[in-house]
Amino acid sequence: MNPPTNFSRQTAIKMSIKDILNCKYVSSEEDDTPNYLLTKNEIKIFRVNILAIILKKEIQGTITNFLIDDGTENILLRFFENDPKIETLEIGNSVLVIGKLRKYNHEKYISPEIYKKTSAEWLKVRYLELNMQKEKEIAKPQIEVITNKTNPELETKITLKNKVDEVEKENISKKTVTNKKKEISSTEEDTKTNDKEKEEQELLPIQKILNLIKVLDQGEGVIIEEVIKQSPLENENTEKLINKMMQNGDIFQNSPGKVKVL
Repeated sequence: MNPPTNFSRQTAIKMSIKDILNCKYVSSEEDDTPNYLLTKNEIKIFRVNILAIILKKEIQGTITNFLIDDGTENILLRFFENDPKIETLEIGNSVLVIGKLRKYNHEKYISPEIYKKTSAEWLKVRYLELNMQKEKEIAKPQIEVITNKTNPELETKITLKNKVDEVEKENISKKTVTNKKKEISSTEEDTKTNDKEKEEQELLPIQKILNLIKVLDQGEGVIIEEVIKQSPLENENTEKLINKMMQNGDIFQNSPGKVKVL
């Protein structure tokens, strides 16, 4: 009688497609060790968890390919077996995918284990979540281990307290101040009004583009070239703003060449 084997499924790590593509793909030479991604911090990742939008669908015999994009990059989602659930996935759908990264002829793709449709709103939540994780990694204090010659025990010393303080101050500065003091002199009030007007003037171009997309969108998204053509701004500035808004998660590509407001 053969001894029972212990099976342990690796945790699916939440990642952006850009970070996935930036990792090194390692093919394991051992039969009992699966292939994995290696991060810059030498962390091995065997399974990934991503949220993205389907941009393209292609069927080749028994293989179905989906080109998906999460706002940072795009990658292929590849199915090798026929599954009735696959037929429900269409261009423009938002999907949650858990699977493993594979590589064929220098092309990386994801082999899904779990997948399902989800709301486009979750893409913005995931974008913010991943950004918060990166901020936490930056804020972690580095610990310097100091050897005491008169005492064999090791002591630890936090060397980056000032860096943590700076990160905390930055986080505080990002919060929106909703309660203002009512007792303000007329001079201070005029100054704050001028500052507020300057902020509104800086945000005005983005607001114009958002409003324009909302007006032009008839439910299926707006062609990017049409937004640039109808924009009150210069074409070059409009194109830069559209790219910035997609990076920030204010808008997304629901199909190739088209954008929608979240």
